[in-house]
Amino acid sequence: MSEEKQCIQTGRKWLPAFLFVASLLLVFAQFGQAQVLLREGDTIEVKVFDEPLVSGVFPVSAGGTIGFPLLGQLPAVGKSTDELAAQIDAGLRDGYIREPSVTVSLVDQKEHSVRVIGQVGSPQDVTFRPGEEPDLQTALGMAGNLGVEADDSKIELRRGGRVTMLALDSSKSMKLQHGDIVFVPQLGKLATFTISGEVASPGEYELPRDRAVGLQTAILRAGGFTPLARSSRTTIVRVGEEKPISIDPDDEPNFVIEPDDQIKVGRRIF
Repeated sequence: MSEEKQCIQTGRKWLPAFLFVASLLLVFAQFGQAQVLLREGDTIEVKVFDEPLVSGVFPVSAGGTIGFPLLGQLPAVGKSTDELAAQIDAGLRDGYIREPSVTVSLVDQKEHSVRVIGQVGSPQDVTFRPGEEPDLQTALGMAGNLGVEADDSKIELRRGGRVTMLALDSSKSMKLQHGDIVFVPQLGKLATFTISGEVASPGEYELPRDRAVGLQTAILRAGGFTPLARSSRTTIVRVGEEKPISIDPDDEPNFVIEPDDQIKVGRRIF
């Protein structure tokens, strides 16, 4: 058998396998393209076979449509290129072109963005490539992470006119979408207690958020007892309690102070 015939037979042997692989690659490519949804500002190319007058490059308007010859304004936002091609195909078949062959391809797609504002290190529009879906924690990190006064339990996600409240601990992996606004609020005002009577610096003091404050610590924050103080004559007026609480800081130094407590240190009688 000649070398030329052997080459022909070898080519015939591998042709079906080659065609099968090529068809798979085509299907995968089409599938991958179909997953990208169109949005405002994108640019697409529409090709109608053998119909140059209705083929061309079209921008997706701010209203979410494309202006297409013969068919007018067609909704495009939220559709894949395959879905838009099917829509154009159906429209052209309705009295314009008998057997149109329509393909739609994405020419240009701008970067997606999420706005992160409020109590973060660097409020900004965080951008990411088309097809990417950053999660909440990633977007906050790109905006400089949470600030010292950030309330990560009441983060607002503003999407399409709706507001969803999120807690970072349970929502850090939540996927964000183009156009989302993430607002991180400031922590509320610190709770306070007051202390009066025989202490060096009577007044109102803040309670920290991250730890409890005991009675002895509260008195020390007010400068400690005066020489005339009698610790056993200390009382606390507390919201929800009918009578003042009589207490001795020497006996119960770690008694936890609650918001709006009113501590009064009594004076020695002699």
